[in-house]
Amino acid sequence: MDLRSRSGEKRKQRDGDRHLDSGDRHVDKRDRHVNKGDRHLQKRTGNRHKTPRDDHPCVCGYTSCPLLRKGYKGTEHPYDRTPIRFEKSDDPLWLPFQESLIRNLHVSEEWEEKIRSGAAGSRFSVAAHHFDIKLLQKYPAMRGMWRKRFGHEEATALLHNPLDNRDTDGGQYFVNANNSVVDAAVLMATLRSERGTRAATRTAADDSETATLASSTDATTDTEEALRKSQDVVESLRRERKVLLQKCRRKEERVKNVEKENAKLRKRAASEYTIEELTDILRKVGGISRATLFDQKWHENHAGAAKCLWGFNSFEETLVMAECLFPDIDVKELPQLQPNKRRRVQSTGASDSVKMPYMSQIEKCLVCRLFFRRDLTQEFIGLIVDRHRTTVGLILKEWAPRWGKAGEQCSCLDITKAYLDAEEPDRSKTVGVTRAFCVDGTDTQVENNKKDPTANAILYGPKNNVKGARCLSWCTAAALSFEHTPKVGARCSEKRIYRWWGSLGKKSAPIKDWKDIAVGLSPDDLACRFVTALDDMFDYHDMEETIDAVTFLVERHVGPIESDVNLTATEDNVSKMSAPRGSSTATASSATADPRIPRMEDIDKWWIRRRALKKVKETSEKKAPSLDRADVLEQSKAALLRGVNSSGKEKLAQLEVHERLHQAYEGKRLKKTMLAFFLKTVEGDRHKLLKWMGSSLAPRDMPMPTEDELPTIWLRLAKIPREYGGLGDKGFFKTTRLNPNMNHMRTPFKLSDDQVVEYRRGGEMIKADQETSYTRAPVEIDYSRYRNEETLHGIVPYWQLVMLPYVNEWAHANMNLLDPVRKPGSQSIAAEIDDYWDKHCNDRTPDPTKCKTCESGAGEMKSLYQCSKCSHYFHDDCHELGKCA
Repeated sequence: MDLRSRSGEKRKQRDGDRHLDSGDRHVDKRDRHVNKGDRHLQKRTGNRHKTPRDDHPCVCGYTSCPLLRKGYKGTEHPYDRTPIRFEKSDDPLWLPFQESLIRNLHVSEEWEEKIRSGAAGSRFSVAAHHFDIKLLQKYPAMRGMWRKRFGHEEATALLHNPLDNRDTDGGQYFVNANNSVVDAAVLMATLRSERGTRAATRTAADDSETATLASSTDATTDTEEALRKSQDVVESLRRERKVLLQKCRRKEERVKNVEKENAKLRKRAASEYTIEELTDILRKVGGISRATLFDQKWHENHAGAAKCLWGFNSFEETLVMAECLFPDIDVKELPQLQPNKRRRVQSTGASDSVKMPYMSQIEKCLVCRLFFRRDLTQEFIGLIVDRHRTTVGLILKEWAPRWGKAGEQCSCLDITKAYLDAEEPDRSKTVGVTRAFCVDGTDTQVENNKKDPTANAILYGPKNNVKGARCLSWCTAAALSFEHTPKVGARCSEKRIYRWWGSLGKKSAPIKDWKDIAVGLSPDDLACRFVTALDDMFDYHDMEETIDAVTFLVERHVGPIESDVNLTATEDNVSKMSAPRGSSTATASSATADPRIPRMEDIDKWWIRRRALKKVKETSEKKAPSLDRADVLEQSKAALLRGVNSSGKEKLAQLEVHERLHQAYEGKRLKKTMLAFFLKTVEGDRHKLLKWMGSSLAPRDMPMPTEDELPTIWLRLAKIPREYGGLGDKGFFKTTRLNPNMNHMRTPFKLSDDQVVEYRRGGEMIKADQETSYTRAPVEIDYSRYRNEETLHGIVPYWQLVMLPYVNEWAHANMNLLDPVRKPGSQSIAAEIDDYWDKHCNDRTPDPTKCKTCESGAGEMKSLYQCSKCSHYFHDDCHELGKCA
């Protein structure tokens, strides 16, 4: 028989036996399912629902890694095992091992993100053939191997050679997965060929020589096929390794470029500062700017800055006062340095890395207050806040009337007989002049303007022989200012001003008509503005809108009034005013023209302005700056009727301001002042009015008062009770009849008085004059407080006359925002409270039990020391004692 036929028969017989065995196997399965009792009697091990560990994929980036793992199955090689599981740890030794795995295994971006962002305890797998055989033979479990560190000799014996210096930590090597997949594939192919040879040998020992030869031929064929497949795998791995090496080189180049950029950034950051560092530097050495002017910590280092800039005790008190006076603004919207998102590249190549935000309402509010307090020019304030002077002028135009109204709300107060009785100082009882109020006048000198002769005549005062503006003020014996007149020309005597202010008679406000007037009003609706006589006069801006619709440059808006605009003038003066900035001028040469002969351009311009003036007078509600008797009488009457009691809305705004201030005083957010005492004393009447008007600041549990329970609000001088007399200087001699309630006026004796027979010879006369002078001393001290506004010092420029009415109102508020000149007597509410006048707000009183910086007390090793400059208490290492700015 031929050898091929014999081998074919053997193959058929072997296949038949195989099918038989498979049939028997199926029969056994059927029998096993039928006889369930035998299956339950057998001992069961393991969990048949558990997923085999071999299903865990390797995180490497090699696509042929699963083929290698399958190729090692059944070879009993150290690589013939399930993938090694690694658990992420917070140990510092884990991070270098993790980076080594990501680099050597060419981990995909998805797996790299999972490994890096995974929490401690998260797991991932790595195939065994990525590690060296010697390492797996010595440490087959591979548990915690990433913690081990090897010297050079031990690393050479256990790890893949050549060693990679990047897989070192502190000069020692750690476990790496840099075994070449090509070497692993070659080893797998060799193992597979040896396995086939061993199988063929075992088959030849059992069969006959013919069967042995046939089996050897088949085994050889299988081995050649397996070897060919292994060679294909090796070749594909080589190609893949080449591609991965190229990607690795490109990544290394990108890493090097990033490291260079980082080095440049670190070098640049070494010479630059963060926003916080810049702010801290400006606080220490920056001086006054927008970044420091409204910074809390800067004001803590400069304790007297707020008093100097705005007239308040501290920056916190300044914000509290602004919050109470102007509830429609956000006092927390303070400017801070911030990064510039729109980097504007300049011609030099540099860019603005930081910037300041737009000016908020609280900034504008305090800038206007700074203008009043320090009498700075618009240009100077513009340099501080980094704005053009025209912008500062617009800020003053917006906020000066609001500060004027706030001053009027704090100085025009509704006094009653009950309040005056509760306030009367003990000093008045000692002197012997009780139940008295004080009155006096003051002049503010103004600049002479040759272009405005009418204003010069009105402002000239024979009393001081200078040009100025005059006003009268009424105050109590404790120096509480409760009434004053607006500024008028000094030509008007004090007695005439007194007659004018008392001419309103005995009138009261119509409170009954103001019921529920607060319903539907917002804080913006209650933002009142102070109105002056100049608001009714038109200026160049109104004429320009009539002459030409062209919008001129904002340069012309330098403030509420131009330097070349006259406050008073005739119609001819107005028509001859110089042209506004930005308008067209004649361009013809005047070398050959006679200056005495007007040109056609001049005649046309004069005619246009004359016609524009006439049109404005016919269409505008404002008046031309020309004064006659009818205009003066109309303005005087309007000034009498204006004020905080002129309407329900004005009165509601004042009462709500008073209530917010009262809550701030009682909450120790503001230092106690004369105004605080007044607000506490009249609290009951104020709450009744607020409840009647429907204000949300009225107490909720308070019942609605009846009309008979409402207090009477008398207007102007009618508010002074008839039981109280007035004290004044000789200028108010015989003014009793000018008071609506006929309050007796007591003044020093004049030489023209019939009672004065001989000058200063009667002892009773001298004693009476002394009593009068001693009792009326608070009004004189009040006027020294009145001039705390630098604008009222010296000579007021002519262009600043338009701001004088607003400064006058807030200057009267200054009288009430300080301690009383003479404290209320023992019968007052303040006398029942211990240290009522000495209770400052918390941030003003140094606390000897707590460090100002860290707000901790003294310990065993730390003591508190008081700084000789800022007066606060600090630990030795928390503050530069005696050296603070």
